[in-house]
Amino acid sequence: MSLSVSVPLSLSLSMSLSLSLSVSLSLSLSLSVSLSLSLSLSLSLTMSLSAQNIPGAAGQEQLSMPLILILIFIFIFIFIFILILILIPILVPIPIPSRQR
Repeated sequence: MSLSVSVPLSLSLSMSLSLSLSVSLSLSLSLSVSLSLSLSLSLSLTMSLSAQNIPGAAGQEQLSMPLILILIFIFIFIFIFILILILIPILVPIPIPSRQR
């Protein structure tokens, strides 16, 4: 009798631990992605500023604009990916194991 009660409790504890681990992993993933994204955005800003400050560098000014557009598209894609990572655990219902009496 005591074994049949303790087994579902241990199962539910292990399930909750695995769920909390997956949530922390997704949060760390989104944090690392946003950090790399801010680094790439700051790099693109410094590249565009340096291209505008150089006199007579028309070729570099033409190359910096598509680079900024590509980085903006990458930013939008990564932002949507982070939103999906955050919304999946919220929208998907988690089955809670019922206790056996």
